Amino acid sequence: MDTILSDLVHSENNEQIAKLSEIKALYPEYEECLDVQMIYMNALYHCFRRQPKAIADDFLNEMESLSESSSYPLIKVMYLHYMILECEGYYSAESLMDELTEIAFDHLHEPNMLEHVEDAQRHVDCLLNGY
Repeated sequence: MDTILSDLVHSENNEQIAKLSEIKALYPEYEECLDVQMIYMNALYHCFRRQPKAIADDFLNEMESLSESSSYPLIKVMYLHYMILECEGYYSAESLMDELTEIAFDHLHEPNMLEHVEDAQRHVDCLLNGY
């Protein structure tokens, strides 16, 4: 699945959608695995960022659904982090960061958690300070 994700990141338009379809096809078999959920969230985010607005919101909805259904706090933190990156017109960066911090606080020891928290904080600082 990592290879498919890498291909998705480096592809465009319909090719990117085809790669996401491959990940979606494999996802149900492994959906309880954190690494697979992370790959799926990353794939959805890349499609959200690089597809036309007309369909980008579908990926946003899938990302939100995954974050709500996942039992892993990191998936919710990833979703909030990605929404901070793309918050203009969607959400408030400050409120997203507050929610992200609240979730992450009890889980900072988990792999990748601190990395997402620090990266999200940098993005919020840039947004708020106009960098």
